[in-house]
Amino acid sequence: MTRAGIDYRFPTDRQPAYLSLIKGELPIQKFRFVKWYNEKYFVPGTFRPVLHTIAVVMTIGYFIDYHYHLKYLQHSRKLKHLQEKYSDAPAEH
Repeated sequence: MTRAGIDYRFPTDRQPAYLSLIKGELPIQKFRFVKWYNEKYFVPGTFRPVLHTIAVVMTIGYFIDYHYHLKYLQHSRKLKHLQEKYSDAPAEH
């Protein structure tokens, strides 16, 4: 990575190369909420955005799991009803 004492991983100003790719403002950064969130949490360098991300992912996962839980619960109730109706059918667990 170094050749003749030059570290090619970083430019001379010691900034990572991926920061030079970001030029200008992304369209989502124009929203007022995004500007407020950036100034409140990212600029001071707090850990809160990580916790917020965890909370959002857990909430979405809960709603997806809840949807399928109800779907299969309804299926098991229907199966139980059919087994009672046709008592000669063997019970499945």
